[in-house]
Amino acid sequence: AFYNEALDINTVLQRPTTTFTGDLYDALGRVYSRKCDHDKAIEMFELSLPVQIDTWGEYHLSVGTLYDDLGAMYFKKGDYSNAIENGTKSLYIIEQGCGKDHPSAASAYINVGSACLRNGDFCKAISHFEKALAIRLSTLGADHADTAKVYSNLGLAYGGQHNYEQAVVYGNKALSILHKVVRPIDLAIATAYNNLGVAYDSMGDLDKAISFFYKDLQIQREVRGPEHPDTAVSYNNLGRIYSKNGNNEEAVELYAKAATILNKKMGPNHPDTATAYFNLGTVYDSVKAHKTALDCYEKAHRARTMVLGADHSDTLVASDAV
Repeated sequence: AFYNEALDINTVLQRPTTTFTGDLYDALGRVYSRKCDHDKAIEMFELSLPVQIDTWGEYHLSVGTLYDDLGAMYFKKGDYSNAIENGTKSLYIIEQGCGKDHPSAASAYINVGSACLRNGDFCKAISHFEKALAIRLSTLGADHADTAKVYSNLGLAYGGQHNYEQAVVYGNKALSILHKVVRPIDLAIATAYNNLGVAYDSMGDLDKAISFFYKDLQIQREVRGPEHPDTAVSYNNLGRIYSKNGNNEEAVELYAKAATILNKKMGPNHPDTATAYFNLGTVYDSVKAHKTALDCYEKAHRARTMVLGADHSDTLVASDAV
């Protein structure tokens, strides 16, 4: 409310393109981001962008950082193409204006790499994460939380390539650093637990996977709250393990909880919402509730077609299920 009032005052004073206004739009974007209102955050960042360019010039760090913020918002929306586009602009501006080893370049590499990871382009993701890691090691050192986060991302990317041993190595490396430098309920630790759970799930070690997913969920619920989208993803991951163990009743409960939260917070067309519905459909299919399963599959297929495109591997899987 304070930022909106300040923006109204500034507009009344007929200074709509001052640095102050640009900073207010940027601040509002961050507020909306924390509220998970990504569309509104994008709107604010895009209003700030021409003001920042006019004030500082095209290759200023503030402009590069703003493109990075825009890319991060598109990523959270599940729009990975726009995330990559804005992140790549950010990288170019930061490297031109500040040099290739600037700490902000590491953030841009991570955001672009994360979008590539979600798009299934694991080689590009690893390349971007490795560049980010080199910057973090040289600027922050080996025992820093932000360095650990890159190791965690690398583990997830190697898991995507089915190199699960390497995924576990990087995941444990991240966890060992984080245990030294952050509190036990830090969200970075939750992410590391989640990524290790994904690796062990893929390796078929369901006992270890469920242990790590539970630890992730406990932190997410305590820090984010039970209705946050990240908590919903944790419910979804646990549901997958229960489904594989044949505990369909528990799986349905967790998947349904995830789908409800994600549909409410992220909308029906977000990739994570689609995944929760698809997983829910697989459980209903396995217990021969085919009509309910088809409804879930159709929701997943519509969302994936809209956001990821008809030719994306996840869309094709949903299409086959329908």
